[in-house]
Amino acid sequence: MRLFSHSPESRIFKFEAALQPDYIPTEMEFRDAQLSSLAHALRPASENRQPENVLVYGPPGSGKTSSAKYVLKELCEYSSKPLSIYVNCWEVPTRFGIFSSILFALGEMMPRRGIAADEALERIVSVAKNTGIIPIIVLDEIDRLLASQYEEERVLYDLARASEVHGIKLGILGITNDKNFVSKLDSRVRSSLAQCVVEFPNYGISELKGILLSRATAAFFPDAVGPEVLPLCAAVGAKNGGDARLALNVLWRAGREAERQGAERVDISHVQKVKGESVSSVGFLARKELQLDEIDAQIIESLKKKPLLSGELYSLLSKTSERTIRNHLENLEKMGLLSTQEISSKDGRSRKISLAKK
Repeated sequence: MRLFSHSPESRIFKFEAALQPDYIPTEMEFRDAQLSSLAHALRPASENRQPENVLVYGPPGSGKTSSAKYVLKELCEYSSKPLSIYVNCWEVPTRFGIFSSILFALGEMMPRRGIAADEALERIVSVAKNTGIIPIIVLDEIDRLLASQYEEERVLYDLARASEVHGIKLGILGITNDKNFVSKLDSRVRSSLAQCVVEFPNYGISELKGILLSRATAAFFPDAVGPEVLPLCAAVGAKNGGDARLALNVLWRAGREAERQGAERVDISHVQKVKGESVSSVGFLARKELQLDEIDAQIIESLKKKPLLSGELYSLLSKTSERTIRNHLENLEKMGLLSTQEISSKDGRSRKISLAKK
């Protein structure tokens, strides 16, 4: 059976990448004020001056990461002084890992013997001084660093104070879903890290329709999308917190389903078939679950049906000590994955533990 030899070229997609999360459009729609704020904060780097450190916050799928990458792409095309370095703190959640990512972007190879985090920082400082490069470090999902049991958030102090302590020019652009992130920072780093704070609100349904129309024009052949498809995809995104990433994922999956069926265009039946799958795989919790350890995953799974009292959770996870569970609960709450509430029960005071609503 030959599965691939006679596969016809797609009659649906002409540029499928336009619907992917890492695609940077030629224009960022409905984010003019935010783009202007980011550009103003980072512009000094193009003039060999110290840029402002920026904190960006807003709900999932509100354009934070795409806008940051868009501004930095334009900045680096305008001037050779800044260097954009992107780090996702869920994928690289340690001080040493972040320093290693920065060194790699600067063109430095890590020695095979390995080095300590402090030595890695010294190398970053040395390269920045010798080359005159101004690293602009995007720390996406920066709140992940506060959830570590090993004080990995120290890296924020190292980077935010690099200009003052080491005499180099360096910028930080932190991205988080947590609007209270600044208040959780250590006072020593708060003022240095959040010199400019930019809020990204939810997209409204008309804005989602506009984004989908622009991306669909780039992604699909003419007349390959039925008239009711984009409004339905936008409605799914709007229903789930104005999440443009989710709306785009539904549209992409619908296109793939149309291809699978050999259809000539995408219609609402394709959207209806895939939208549940998109919500379950692209939602905030789903994205985080992929990167949890075994105990964290057991806790999340236990809470999916209903909230639990702490004693009930300890009983379900009886093979794990209560102290260990408490530590994991504290970290999961810091990550924004669950919430706890002190309540009175028949056995005295207890905690009600629920999955966070995102």
